[in-house]
Amino acid sequence: MNIELSENYSFEEYRSLFYRILDEKKLNKTSERFHILRAIYDTDGHFTVNTLYNKLKSKKYQVSKTTIYNTLSLLESFYLIEKHNFGGSCAQYEKCDTSTSHDHIIIIDTDEIIEFKNEKLNLLIKEIEDTYKLKVARRAFTLFCHKK
Repeated sequence: MNIELSENYSFEEYRSLFYRILDEKKLNKTSERFHILRAIYDTDGHFTVNTLYNKLKSKKYQVSKTTIYNTLSLLESFYLIEKHNFGGSCAQYEKCDTSTSHDHIIIIDTDEIIEFKNEKLNLLIKEIEDTYKLKVARRAFTLFCHKK
């Protein structure tokens, strides 16, 4: 399934895509999965399993961490979310935006995450695609830095 997402998609579009995935995989459309999807959609920036779990718990939703992990894995497999391993003890996730790409700077001293876009880097990737006759499906460029 080829999915094009942008940061402007509505929750109904996001939910519709997810439900198509569940139908394709012959999985149930449970309220737990719906609540997880809603919490992700309502989250700006990066999140962890724990922050998602706490957000759901604060709204009195009964969702296990296992269900969260399984749902995140499913969403990741269809590029609705992206998983990042920036070091530390847990993975970070974010919603995918296939219309534009961005990269990350991690400030090691504070664990701050800075998202950035760089046209020169985009041009380099385009040059690599042209040279090797490839189409980049996903990319991950992360700089780990100390503050000066």
